[in-house]
Amino acid sequence: MKYRTNKKDFDLFKKEAIKWIPQLGLSNWRIEVEHLDAEDSGRAQYEILVNEMVATIKLGIDWQDDKKSNIRIKRLAFHELVHVRLARIEGMLAARGYSDEEISNALHEVIYTFENLHMIKDKSKYE
Repeated sequence: MKYRTNKKDFDLFKKEAIKWIPQLGLSNWRIEVEHLDAEDSGRAQYEILVNEMVATIKLGIDWQDDKKSNIRIKRLAFHELVHVRLARIEGMLAARGYSDEEISNALHEVIYTFENLHMIKDKSKYE
């Protein structure tokens, strides 16, 4: 079964992103928040230009078999912004010859830990 995000979902994603930008120390970045209109875009994406300190985080429209919920949408906004926060480290690891898979695995260990800590701390806000 496919689930599709809508304007209400995007508004929640954007609101959550705006909340986290200063808390993650990203206020000096130019961050755009978009709602993808392409099918098969996945749940979310990010694009980063580290040297320019510009990033775009995007909520996907098609979620394949992943049931959408407010918790998942909020968590995705946080997840994509942590990617932005870690972008310099990602670039340094790539420059040192680590594979894309090694970098992704290492970054996601950190990102998922932060997500879980955040969700435990503020669980009542996400129910």
